[in-house]
Amino acid sequence: EISEILAADLFLLGADSSASPSFAELARVFKGVNLAGRKVAFFGSSGAAVAGLRGLCADTEVTVAHSDFIGRPEPAALAAWLKGVLAAS
Repeated sequence: EISEILAADLFLLGADSSASPSFAELARVFKGVNLAGRKVAFFGSSGAAVAGLRGLCADTEVTVAHSDFIGRPEPAALAAWLKGVLAAS
């Protein structure tokens, strides 16, 4: 919901596929929303999935907080990425 999105300072957006059904809902919710001053970090199983998420956020003015995490992570690598995201935000 828009109210929940506007209340957040940091978004972690991830997807398994660029054809994920959730993309349609995110596109609907993000359309016309200004997220200036908020940060986002993207993760996904492929570069295409992450590119799809980035495209959904293109007009929101959200700031990318950290480099993308692409692939199936080992727990230690994911933990390090999350720590980096939090440190950058």
